Amino acid sequence: MRSTSIRNTIMMTKQGIKIIILFILVTIVSYIGWHMYEGLQAHKQYYNENIYDYIPAQACEVFHINRKYSLHDLSVYDSVPFHLVKIIDNQLHLPVIITKNSDNKHLLLMRTGREQAENIFQYIQQNIALHYPPRIKKYKDAEIEIYSLRNDEFLTCTFYKGLFFMSYNYKLVIDAIDTKPTTSFFLQTDNMQKVNDMLRKAPLSIFIKLEENKLALEYRKLNDIIMMDGYILDKQNTDSMKIEKALTMYLSTIPDSICIESYRVYPKNNLMAVKIILNKIY
Repeated sequence: MRSTSIRNTIMMTKQGIKIIILFILVTIVSYIGWHMYEGLQAHKQYYNENIYDYIPAQACEVFHINRKYSLHDLSVYDSVPFHLVKIIDNQLHLPVIITKNSDNKHLLLMRTGREQAENIFQYIQQNIALHYPPRIKKYKDAEIEIYSLRNDEFLTCTFYKGLFFMSYNYKLVIDAIDTKPTTSFFLQTDNMQKVNDMLRKAPLSIFIKLEENKLALEYRKLNDIIMMDGYILDKQNTDSMKIEKALTMYLSTIPDSICIESYRVYPKNNLMAVKIILNKIY
């Protein structure tokens, strides 16, 4: 009788151990499955999200970078994009978009995966930021990390829907998250075919708000000379005098380290074409 009781106890113990092992295995498989699902969702977002839908309408200039070497060329015109991209240099995914608003504040956008974003956060924490953890804020579905830098500056970053956002200005990141296809920079832009061609082919292009128009320019640098060729995108407006006045106002905002050699506005392919030549001053 006693031996039967012992056998029953042993069998129950073995059965209990099997149940525990099975529970642990199910938990592990579920955990791995969940992380694989999250990874697949992030990978899907990487390809599905249209990065251009997140360019805020408040932007005055948009730099579109298709080639890494173009960053050095752009630094002659505006050094901030170069310094922003330098932070993520090892995790760079082209194209990179950098916007500038009327307060001369910049925002960086690019597609990336969750793992690459985590690598960027880690690099910033270890090499860029001061040595204490970032402040984390929740906004919508995003976790926004705010890093303290020297000189009382802050670097704001987030990974959101397969996209990475970074700026020295917190509000610009919020503006990008809030931007929708119906409120983005390129909304109601005429001649989007010209825009898409430039986005696809040009190593570096710049899109500029010019009063009620937009200016699309391909940017090239040869030694100390900057050449920008493109179009006024509003096909309805053929008033060259009005466009030239708006262009003059834009040129008055370029850095003092650059001088204007020449510019002209002229009709081409049923549009108003623009050619600008600038020189770097040392």
